[in-house]
Amino acid sequence: MGCGHSREENKAKSVASTNQPKRSQQPKAPVLLFYLPSNVRDLLTRLIASHLITSETATQADRLNIRFVDVPNQRSYRRFWPREFTNKQDYAAALYIADIRDRANLLMNARTLNWFLKLVLDKYNLIVVAICSNEVQLNEFQSMLCAQIEPLVLSETNPETVLNFVEIITTAVSRYNDTKKRTADVTMRGK
Repeated sequence: MGCGHSREENKAKSVASTNQPKRSQQPKAPVLLFYLPSNVRDLLTRLIASHLITSETATQADRLNIRFVDVPNQRSYRRFWPREFTNKQDYAAALYIADIRDRANLLMNARTLNWFLKLVLDKYNLIVVAICSNEVQLNEFQSMLCAQIEPLVLSETNPETVLNFVEIITTAVSRYNDTKKRTADVTMRGK
């Protein structure tokens, strides 16, 4: 009833379209989160979600396919934070999120971050993110950290800071996915 050639052609097209990875089929890239006990993770996801709805950032929102991995943050577990880098070597980025909107949290985050940086700064790539309300808080926080640390700023009042954060995370996720793909290709060739 029809020619067989058209059937094979349609079959080839459907096979080609199913081989293309879709965003929903790709596993989410894990991002390690280090922070002191608070509502930082909720605030972070709320900031990202609220500012990714605009039309300018729709393409970035499509590419931001991440899964936050909370590292236990109770005081007794913090001493094991450096082990997270060796135990979980399969992650796209590691973030230390400091909520410095009030003075007590600012001081505690500065103290904890300085301790943590002594252990991991030279060995691992840790992105420091500071959630602040104004420039004074940020300047005070930066003055308490070592000179080579430049925190990435997130502000509820400035959407540009969120876009900058999303760009950095998107870049880290792209590198992670490329590395995973190359590793999978090498593994497949070796078999």
